[in-house]
Amino acid sequence: MKNILILAFALLLLYPLAIAQNTNNNSNTESRATANSNRRRGPIFRANKDQINQAQTILKQRGFYTGETTGKLDPATRAALKKYQERSIRQQRT
Repeated sequence: MKNILILAFALLLLYPLAIAQNTNNNSNTESRATANSNRRRGPIFRANKDQINQAQTILKQRGFYTGETTGKLDPATRAALKKYQERSIRQQRT
């Protein structure tokens, strides 16, 4: 009986310490998440003119693009890339 009382008393003393430690961990996690979300990120990949030319040529050969190969990522090229990606995803699912 004496051991149970000692154990219960020890748990009562340690409980607030555990809660305080958990609170500190949560606030550190939140501050790291906030710091990461405030960081400006640049583009991961930006195709150069030759790469865009090559993509336009391939898209034209496959029937997704009808414009001229200008090497510019214009709205028509973006639309053709999107169509190609959608079709590729559809084919992978079947």
